Amino acid sequence: MKDFFIFIISILYKYYDKGSTKDIAYEKSLLSISALLFLIITDILIALGIDLTKVYPVTESYGKFVKFLGAALITLPYYIALRLLIKEKDLCNKTYSRCIIMIGNISLIVTIISSFIIFVLLIKSRMK
Repeated sequence: MKDFFIFIISILYKYYDKGSTKDIAYEKSLLSISALLFLIITDILIALGIDLTKVYPVTESYGKFVKFLGAALITLPYYIALRLLIKEKDLCNKTYSRCIIMIGNISLIVTIISSFIIFVLLIKSRMK
């Protein structure tokens, strides 16, 4: 499982390791995967019929700052776990064939898009 996360995060690391994000490529990669994990777990919770207000205590009545802070605190455990599990040197030392990287890129894009589509469909089905 660790090798899988190293592979996925290394794809993002190589992407962010250019231009203005070069200095924060590691952090940005971990935050991106943390947000994706949050979305996937939220999809699963909605599909299981679990009330999200019990799990994530941020509701509509809160202001924008509190919602932003809540989202940051909710994704923090994912980020910390990934940071403890995967070190930046693990990403720098890994090399993959061009074909494997292409498959990983496509899989990552498909996962992101399908997670958003599933999220929207689940929310719409709950509003009925």
